[in-house]
Amino acid sequence: MTPYPEANPHFREATEKYRNLLTAKGTSTFLTFTFEELFETLSRHFQKTQQLAWIEHLYHRYLFGATEPDTTLEAAEEQKEAKSPNRGV
Repeated sequence: MTPYPEANPHFREATEKYRNLLTAKGTSTFLTFTFEELFETLSRHFQKTQQLAWIEHLYHRYLFGATEPDTTLEAAEEQKEAKSPNRGV
């Protein structure tokens, strides 16, 4: 697995060049994806507060300065609160 920031075109190009050098078996086991894709996927599948906090930590560690997506801990907690049957009581 090779994650990289979406805003890094060099890495995207380098991984494609590397993929072209691999055998068919190597290509089938070589995965690339952006950190943004990874964190979005993690946020959909891991919803506990501690898990979301860890995803948010990773987001800030690897994508510092990037615009934060709505899949962070704060957004998830707002979504949970909006779905709560006690909302507005």
